[in-house]
Amino acid sequence: MAITTTYSQYDTFSTTLYASPDVEVHPDEWCWMDVAQNHLMQDQHLFPTSIDCRNPKKSIASFINRRWKPVTAIQPQHVALTETDSALDGILSALLDRDDGILMLLHEFQPLSLPTSASIIPVEVDGIDPLSLAAVASYRRDLAIFEHCTGRKARAIVIRNPHPLLGRCYPISAIIELMKLCREYDLHLVSDERHWHSVWKNTIDDTASVPFISILSVNTEGIVDANYIHAVWGFSPGDHLDDGVEAIISQSTRRIHTTTGHGSYSPIANLLEDYTSIDRYLQLKASRTTSAFEYVTLFLRHHRIPYEDGCNAGVFLWLDLKTRFLQLHPERQEEGDLHGVIKDGLIRHRVKLADGAPPGWFGLVFTHPDAYLTEALSRIVAAVTGC
Repeated sequence: MAITTTYSQYDTFSTTLYASPDVEVHPDEWCWMDVAQNHLMQDQHLFPTSIDCRNPKKSIASFINRRWKPVTAIQPQHVALTETDSALDGILSALLDRDDGILMLLHEFQPLSLPTSASIIPVEVDGIDPLSLAAVASYRRDLAIFEHCTGRKARAIVIRNPHPLLGRCYPISAIIELMKLCREYDLHLVSDERHWHSVWKNTIDDTASVPFISILSVNTEGIVDANYIHAVWGFSPGDHLDDGVEAIISQSTRRIHTTTGHGSYSPIANLLEDYTSIDRYLQLKASRTTSAFEYVTLFLRHHRIPYEDGCNAGVFLWLDLKTRFLQLHPERQEEGDLHGVIKDGLIRHRVKLADGAPPGWFGLVFTHPDAYLTEALSRIVAAVTGC
């Protein structure tokens, strides 16, 4: 029996209490487990009471102050509104000059509209945890190589926190070390924090998860000039709260606000002022994601499939199918492309996973109803067993 409860004076949030619905998948149909979307909230709807928000910048600033507790309170003038997927482009266009470079992790590459002749400097961490304190040395090395070999200037470091693919957050020690590197080389530090709402509680793994800390919540005194610290805020694409609006949060850099963020419309801004509704939505989302993670990991443990533990953000879980494959088929140890062999097995069983690295690792989006997960996981087990 479904129970519907409406919260708040605005009548903006309705919750249906339900067990995960049965999702029948025909044997000839594919299980698509590589699309980064949370399917657990499709019965949840948040509707703004009005599409006219007179001061969306004030609403966003107030929301960020309440949720992130920045060291210096965000004011409306610190917020620049942009369209979806344009905030990062906008801030980099404002910061970069011709021929400048920006440092990003090697696997971070995404479509960016950079100024003419500006370059992405790929940072290769050489097997080190890319979000760790130790990885900062790789930024220093690749920065020095770029400037020495090209005679050009690096202008910024871009990170994603929480990291939607790795499913983890940057520890504060790594953030502070990146800030120190920025001070030393006169770099801006830009943190893409659009996945802030995708953090949930990991109740299964022994490895401790790192909580999300916004770059705006780190005290920069004695570390780096706050003019060099910027964040991108919004609801990531694929989330049911994405309304086509993002925001650049920069507390001191006038150049950014004079060259970007000329938008003034955001339907979601009205909802941000309805604390009861938005908080209940985010809490329910985190709770359901935790439950789905528990369901998947217990299944994987039962079938002795290793996975990357310690995650607490995003929708991806990374599986080491190669290790399990070799446990089941030790005679195939010397075969060349085992990643391809396993992938062919997954194709035969009509389940699509994301390719990972090193070879033999695959990414699974686990934010599906239990019945759909069971079907997909059963196909994965069959694929690895029968390859």
